[in-house]
Amino acid sequence: MRPEQTTVEPAPSHNFDKWVKARSANWSSVLEEIYGPPEKGRHRATFIANDYVIKIPMCEYGVGDNEYEAEQSDRNLAQCHLVYDSDDFPILIMEKVIMVDYDLLPHWAHNVDCSQVGLSKKTGRYVIYDFGLN
Repeated sequence: MRPEQTTVEPAPSHNFDKWVKARSANWSSVLEEIYGPPEKGRHRATFIANDYVIKIPMCEYGVGDNEYEAEQSDRNLAQCHLVYDSDDFPILIMEKVIMVDYDLLPHWAHNVDCSQVGLSKKTGRYVIYDFGLN
């Protein structure tokens, strides 16, 4: 599957970062109709569903973050996996966590970048929900 091209996409072999930005814009327009506007970080747009989040890379660093998060396996990390569209564009699907007040987080969470830790609905454990490299 691939999104309808509302933004012209160059060939990924010609200019990978421009392709990622264009593909991100195309997927974002599709997902925004379903989930509403995304939350945006430095390298990824995140669409929020009821039980999961969808992380769309907006640049080459976002691609790397999605791949890195999918490769990690630890009981303190939110569960996630990659799906690829028909052109191998990596989209990360991650469990949605329950946000918890900063003062209620376990001590180790204060050492996580921006304390991006929440409560897993699946395991009942505190997990990190943003642990990309960039």
